[in-house]
Amino acid sequence: MHCRTCRQAILGDEVVAHIRKLVDAAPPLSQELIAALRPILTNPARRGMSAPCTGPNGRGCLNPPSTDAP
Repeated sequence: MHCRTCRQAILGDEVVAHIRKLVDAAPPLSQELIAALRPILTNPARRGMSAPCTGPNGRGCLNPPSTDAP
């Protein structure tokens, strides 16, 4: 499952719609801020590669953690 789909499933349609409404109402970012954030938000070593969403437990975003004892 793609991360966007995971977030949609976890948050629900109403919350996602509310977030999008807030984002649309926000003022545009300045070019200086965009330039400052670009190195932080990009990863040149993985450019063009889409990593699968594995979640914190390595088994997928919506899979619960394993209860198996190590």
